[in-house]
Amino acid sequence: MKTIFFCAAIMFSVFNTFAQAEAEAETFVESGIEKYEIDDIDGAIADFSKAISLDKSHTIAYYFRGVCKATKDETAGIEDFDQTILLDPAYADAYNYRGIVKSARDDEQGALKDFNKAISLDGTQSSYYLNRADTKILLKDFRGALADCNQAIPLGIEDMEAFAYRARGEAKLELGDFKGAIADFNKSIQADPNDMGLYILRGNAKDQLDDRKGACADWQKANSMGADLGNEGCE
Repeated sequence: MKTIFFCAAIMFSVFNTFAQAEAEAETFVESGIEKYEIDDIDGAIADFSKAISLDKSHTIAYYFRGVCKATKDETAGIEDFDQTILLDPAYADAYNYRGIVKSARDDEQGALKDFNKAISLDGTQSSYYLNRADTKILLKDFRGALADCNQAIPLGIEDMEAFAYRARGEAKLELGDFKGAIADFNKSIQADPNDMGLYILRGNAKDQLDDRKGACADWQKANSMGADLGNEGCE
């Protein structure tokens, strides 16, 4: 009987230790998220690492540590996203962010697979479609990129207007819809007037419509922002 009580006491002690470690891990995760939100990235990484040392199955800790690492270096964090997915294969955001990192590493096919998976898990996130569209543009799949942009925009693109309309404008430009491209570049410039590349792209679209004056105005605007396009054919 004493042996039974002794074993039960050990089991209770072990369980209590695990429960305490999990609670401490959760505290560090909450602290890490708070630090991430105020751009204390190094502090956040330290907290997420502490959480993982206490609870190696804490999915959110791995995910946010990966996000923080990628914030510091766009090619970093992939191992944490791998671990997140290993622990939770249905974590759509982890596939999306891993795709972003793979794209930064020039692994466009790997990125495409991850964006496809994220969308299959949650087809309501406009950012997933826009990230896939951006990847498809790099892979010269302009019709696919256009379709993804058209899917994303009705879902809501708050804080992503410049990205969304630029991507759709690029796809339209490559597909020969120059008027449509200009309309999208106009919207993108309205959202982000400091993006030099947008003026170059809009100038290219105007040039295709023989609007040389308008094209030159955009190219000269880009030059004033730091581009080095020259003035060939422009007064």
